[in-house]
Amino acid sequence: MVNKSIQSLSQDGEEGSKSTPLKLPLTTSEIRIRIISASWPQASVVACRLATDLTYVAILGHLGTDKLAGSAFAGVVKTISSVVLWQGFGNALITLSSQAVGAGNPKLAETWLQTSILCCTVGSIPVAIIWWFAGDLLAFAPCEDTNVVHYARLCPMVHNLVMA
Repeated sequence: MVNKSIQSLSQDGEEGSKSTPLKLPLTTSEIRIRIISASWPQASVVACRLATDLTYVAILGHLGTDKLAGSAFAGVVKTISSVVLWQGFGNALITLSSQAVGAGNPKLAETWLQTSILCCTVGSIPVAIIWWFAGDLLAFAPCEDTNVVHYARLCPMVHNLVMA
């Protein structure tokens, strides 16, 4: 009885609808395909973010150890301050947009995208200010090398100007 009612449910969850009924049980390959199709946007976001950070480290590593150390100090401040934007708004956008598209409402997904872009833009202003003064935060750390402090001040400023 329960199995029959589950199979009679349509894809939109209404019983007795004329939509295509769900095919139960799913095979392993169908489950894999559904998981991959649902998770590839999030995986792409994380991969792009990590590739950007890795590129900075690779380039600065070739320029010298002082520049790399300054970048590492500034990177700590940048990562801590920006995690709210990319982790909070990015993951929320992916979740809410996926639900909207899955429910057959792409207009709602568009609204979530616009809201997320607006929130990220407004949220980026204080983060950019924190990045601009990231080198000054190094004054609280026990670092006596003036070159490292100089590069820790310079790295987020250049990043702000390039990304603007």
